[in-house]
Amino acid sequence: MTTDHARSPSDPILGHPAGLFPELSARLRAKGWLGRQFGYGQFLESLEVDSQPSPPAVSVIVEITRPDPCAVVGLHLLRDQAGCPFQLIMVDNACDSSLAPRLLSLGDARVRLRSPVNTHLARNLGSACAEAPVLVFLSDAVRPQPDILTHYLRCFKEHRPLGARGAISGTEEVPATLFGRFSRVNMPHTWAVDLDENMAVDAGAFYALGGFDETQPQGYGALDISIRLYGLCPDVQRQRHLPSAKAVAGAAFDASWRYTLRQRAWHELNEKYSRALLGYCVFWVETMIQPEQAHALLV
Repeated sequence: MTTDHARSPSDPILGHPAGLFPELSARLRAKGWLGRQFGYGQFLESLEVDSQPSPPAVSVIVEITRPDPCAVVGLHLLRDQAGCPFQLIMVDNACDSSLAPRLLSLGDARVRLRSPVNTHLARNLGSACAEAPVLVFLSDAVRPQPDILTHYLRCFKEHRPLGARGAISGTEEVPATLFGRFSRVNMPHTWAVDLDENMAVDAGAFYALGGFDETQPQGYGALDISIRLYGLCPDVQRQRHLPSAKAVAGAAFDASWRYTLRQRAWHELNEKYSRALLGYCVFWVETMIQPEQAHALLV
């Protein structure tokens, strides 16, 4: 196991000021993100990464911020029944919940932050510890089904997508995303990656894009990634909707609050992408949805 801990301002590391973590720096260098070590070092309290007995097929990143007990149950089941080697990365975003230590202890990599930060920064920090070619990001308020990773990996093997989104059941009555709801089980299998709480992305593409945009507010990090993936490869088959990759919402999920975050984030994305965003949306709507449905979404 490798470990980094926060150091005092007077404690230099390799001739550099405090806030640098050798383990984190090495991992950021491997991802092409070495320039972030100073910024990330300000927020990091500790980082522990266990050695993997075999190369993981997928790295699962879970930010701990508004946890639900169902996540503890789900991650235990995932550990026992996943059916593939995977790495679990837990990022404690200075959460004050009594569940935080329990969730953190489940991780093969455990990241603790000194104070709460933007969720996209926390997820990027977690992804710096990842060792697998596929990254899966899950909410800490859902219970992933034991076969969720099997479905994601089969999709990445058969279709070679750059990104995929799963589904979250138990929230059908609440709108969730630009194109639909958290649980979209009867829609086509090619779709924008627009669900932060249950999504997967090709690790190489994710690092090449710089990960989540840390300047954007919480809510549509996945959609932002999807737009940039589309810019990287405008092929409709390279982004997938995978309804079989399921998670179940817990009581703390609060779908209405998350929808409010998405509304705010949508305005930020409008500012960021301007005309390009409308063209992207029209592309997906016209490609994926029947004409009468497309008209209802675009008006």
